[in-house]
Amino acid sequence: MRISKFILLFCIIATLFVSNIYAQEPTKTSQDQTVKENSRPITPSETVKEFYRLLREKHYKEGFSLSVYREAIQELTAEEIKELEPDFENTFSRIPETVKIVGSQSTGISATVFIKTTDNPKDPTADEVSLIQIDGQWYVGDAETLQLVKGLGRKFFFEIKIRAHEDAAIGYMERYIGAQKLYFDANKGIYGSMEDLVAANFWPQSLKDGEIEGYKFYIELGKDKKDFSIHAEPLVYNKTGRVSFYADLRGIYKEDRNGQVYRPQIPASK
Repeated sequence: MRISKFILLFCIIATLFVSNIYAQEPTKTSQDQTVKENSRPITPSETVKEFYRLLREKHYKEGFSLSVYREAIQELTAEEIKELEPDFENTFSRIPETVKIVGSQSTGISATVFIKTTDNPKDPTADEVSLIQIDGQWYVGDAETLQLVKGLGRKFFFEIKIRAHEDAAIGYMERYIGAQKLYFDANKGIYGSMEDLVAANFWPQSLKDGEIEGYKFYIELGKDKKDFSIHAEPLVYNKTGRVSFYADLRGIYKEDRNGQVYRPQIPASK
């Protein structure tokens, strides 16, 4: 399964949403403050509400501190958090405002909160938010993700961002190959440049410059446009991506080339 847009942690976060009923609740800044005010640990449902309220209001450090990502966020400097803010904002600004918590269940140190993100009575589905209990407090996330965070530490957000960009790059490579096949069929056996694909409506105008999710893509055409290759290198090596990509009709190939162009030696087909 491919990593979803931005980072692996949003495999959990991206499908979970915030309720507009938060505006009716007292303003809180952290789980510790909530515990102090109520003189009790907050419930899984309350934790989910506070987690998403804080993230939606751009209190990223406080919000992630209510999750298994707390060790990663707490070790970051203000400058590092600022660097990540555009990605956080891009993700959490899309969270719908309407949600209804329809139930919760807990077994030992694990809990699940069920939420609905639509008022459609014909839609019976609910999203699940996993939580784990640590030292008597509930945190959004699960044991597997917690171990991943512990393993990467302060590098977590940056490392997963790289992985997400590399995963997205494979998807775009596949789209480029598909666009070239369409162009080939429509143009008597020749392939097209980026401009050709856009002009033929086989590639979006908005992606014409080839800079997509941390990578720079470009097309090389062979003699008489009878073949093609697609290349992609990270815009900033070891920050927006690590591996370089090459693709043609034989497949997609990748290798860490320190940000340089990758031209694999592929045996000719028999």
